[in-house]
Amino acid sequence: MRCGAVIPVRPGEWKHLGATVQAIEAAGWSYAFSDEGPFAGNNDSIAAALYMATNSSRISVGSSVAISYLRHPYNTASLVSIINEVSDDRMVLGLGCSHPAINTPLGIEMPKPVTEMREYVASVRHHLGDEDRTPIWIAALRPPMARLAGAIADTVNFHHNPLNTFDQVVDAVREGERKVERTDHCQIALYARIAMSDDLGAARRVGRATMRGYCSLPTYRELYAKAGFEDEMESLARALEIGDDDAADRAITDQLLDDVLLLGPPARCREQLERFKASGVDIVLFAPLSLTPVSGIDELFAPIVAEFAGYESD
Repeated sequence: MRCGAVIPVRPGEWKHLGATVQAIEAAGWSYAFSDEGPFAGNNDSIAAALYMATNSSRISVGSSVAISYLRHPYNTASLVSIINEVSDDRMVLGLGCSHPAINTPLGIEMPKPVTEMREYVASVRHHLGDEDRTPIWIAALRPPMARLAGAIADTVNFHHNPLNTFDQVVDAVREGERKVERTDHCQIALYARIAMSDDLGAARRVGRATMRGYCSLPTYRELYAKAGFEDEMESLARALEIGDDDAADRAITDQLLDDVLLLGPPARCREQLERFKASGVDIVLFAPLSLTPVSGIDELFAPIVAEFAGYESD
């Protein structure tokens, strides 16, 4: 299993980004990405990729994810070409549609996200030109987008998908491959939120706060309800409606947490990761959750990098 990181560059954190990507590269990992949008401190993932490219020499850099609706495909292709030029072709373009709750306040409609993603990828590749070999990854939550990724993407990136239904979305990827008679495989990447601590209770508290934020989005509540957590999602929706955070946290059971996140002591996190690996994951992108205040993203990543250095060759 190859490793990478999704580095959350928030206002005031840019000065730490260079050291962070260098540490990740020194650990032997393969990828360094960043996120973007209103839920990511209004970060720009492609700007972060350019910065990481100029502060590294080997690792692939990119976006996890760039929101497709925020950029014209011509502009995206132009930026990808620039980063490839300065990095000796180390750019990975990770794309995602985001969610109506994020896009609608920005004046963006997304009536047919799967169709529009197909068209967007085709347009980006057109503007890049026939000779370009930039890997394109597509973020997916549900089978329709997973099937599209299987048909047209180099890798599909799953974020917060529960383990107990992971085989269903992997099957959808393979279905998309068969439909277009691909001779190669679309790789499976796991965007893994991890709270590593010897104090499992503290790790779960941080995990619950993270899950509560994502479950404020109807798409995630629907995903987990269909994965067998319907009662939990009904309780959670009622709690969120009245602003009762404690009730919302109670609705997020330990079982749901352990199906989605990597939590607890290092050995336990490794065991959870091995379960995802057995379900078909080829690449893990670590996204650490902090249990205590940290001075910067380099400090946030330090324990994860130390624990999983060399993991690719284990």
